[in-house]
Amino acid sequence: MRFSTYLIIFLIVSLRGPAQKIDTSQFSRLSIYLETNIKPVASQNTQTIYCYQGQLAIEYNLFSKFQIGIFGQTLLYSENYEIANIDNKIIELSSIEYNTCGITTGYKFQLNKIILNPKLDFGYNFFLLKSLDFPTDENEFLDYRYLSLTPKINLGCKINDGLILGLNFGYNYQLTALKGSKLEEFNPNGIQGGIFAIIPIN
Repeated sequence: MRFSTYLIIFLIVSLRGPAQKIDTSQFSRLSIYLETNIKPVASQNTQTIYCYQGQLAIEYNLFSKFQIGIFGQTLLYSENYEIANIDNKIIELSSIEYNTCGITTGYKFQLNKIILNPKLDFGYNFFLLKSLDFPTDENEFLDYRYLSLTPKINLGCKINDGLILGLNFGYNYQLTALKGSKLEEFNPNGIQGGIFAIIPIN
C-alpha cells in the first residue's frame, strides 16, 4: 500500500508537466529529475530483498545536453518480514532503512521525440537494520555505509514541451565500505529498473 501511494504521487507530479515550459533544443538551466526503481539486495542467508526506491535530483544543464546535479534516494517499500543472521546479529529485515545521496551526471541525445539519456550516479549509501534486541540494546543494529557507482540508461519520450517520461535501467555497484566491512550477507550489486520523469524549473 505504501509503495502504491508513492507511485500515485509520482504520476500526479509528472502529469503536471504541461503547465511547465521547456525548450528541448536548449534545455532549461535547472530541471527536476524524478525516478522510481526496483533494486535487489542479495544475501547468502536469506532470499533476495527487492527494494522499491524513489530518487529526486536537481540538475543543472551545461551547454545544451550535458547535466550535472545532486540527488537523494530513499527506500519507499520493501515487504519482507524475515529474520536473518547478518554480521552475527539477529536482524529483522522489515526494519531496513536504505538511503543514498550523491552526485549525478548525464548527457541527452534527442531524435524527434525520442530521448536517450545515459547517466552516472556516484552515491554515499546508508544501510541500517535493527536486531531483535534493539529495543533493549541500542547497539544491536547494523550500520553499514558505502560508496556506490550506478551507470544508467534512460529511454524516454517528449510528451510535450514541459515533460519527458520514460523507462530506466541501470546497474548498482558497491565500490568500497566506509563504515563496517563488506559482508557476504549484504550484496547490493545488481541490475535495477524503473520509470523516470524530467520537469524543468522555470
